[in-house]
Amino acid sequence: GKDIQIDPQYPISQKLFQSFDELQSIYREWNYEIKKIALIAETKSDIPANDMVLSCFSGGVDSTYTYGKCRDEITHIMLIQGFDGYGKIIGWDENKAARKKFAEQQGKKLITVETNVTNFFSKRYISWEVVFGSMLCSLGLALSPKKYFIPSSTTYSHLTPLGAHPMIDQQWGTETTDIIHHGRSATRTAKTEYIAAHKDLLDQLQTCWRSPAVNCGECPKCIRTSIVLRMMGVQSESMPPF
Repeated sequence: GKDIQIDPQYPISQKLFQSFDELQSIYREWNYEIKKIALIAETKSDIPANDMVLSCFSGGVDSTYTYGKCRDEITHIMLIQGFDGYGKIIGWDENKAARKKFAEQQGKKLITVETNVTNFFSKRYISWEVVFGSMLCSLGLALSPKKYFIPSSTTYSHLTPLGAHPMIDQQWGTETTDIIHHGRSATRTAKTEYIAAHKDLLDQLQTCWRSPAVNCGECPKCIRTSIVLRMMGVQSESMPPF
């Protein structure tokens, strides 16, 4: 319940500063036990910018769909270590290599991120479901892209309190970075159908909960993806048949 005070020598975005109260209001609507606090900081509006158009990219269905739909705009894709689990250090090098190969084939640049935020929140008993969206936004803002895509994991018909949310993500934007919560209009099956029609997207799918390097074919995410592919009569080179 304490206020946040930022050293004056590190001014923050005026736009983000103004959004801080609204962000808190949204979170408090979801959990009335959250206390609203003050943010004390110097601000500025001349935030450094570049021409990067960035998208989060794990190789899974959601991020692959967003990449495919927006690939003409996207210049960089970002892979984050352990995003879908705390212990996925084994296989990280293989994951990076696979995503790098795909990025090079697509004429894009890959940015890989190693971070301790998942363990940081876990040790403090802070729900990952609440904070993962703000983590994604902060990582994107650190690179100052002009546009930043965060792939959605659910549809508009299933809007629930969640860390990454169309009402929240856009609030984290600055004067120079627009944050786009993308893909809410498509179900996971519709996304998979879109991916299946593009072999370059299909063959690089990495959906596994158990490993960031290979698809086991047995975990829930692998099974639900491989079932849809089988129903469509297609096969991904990176995924065992159902």
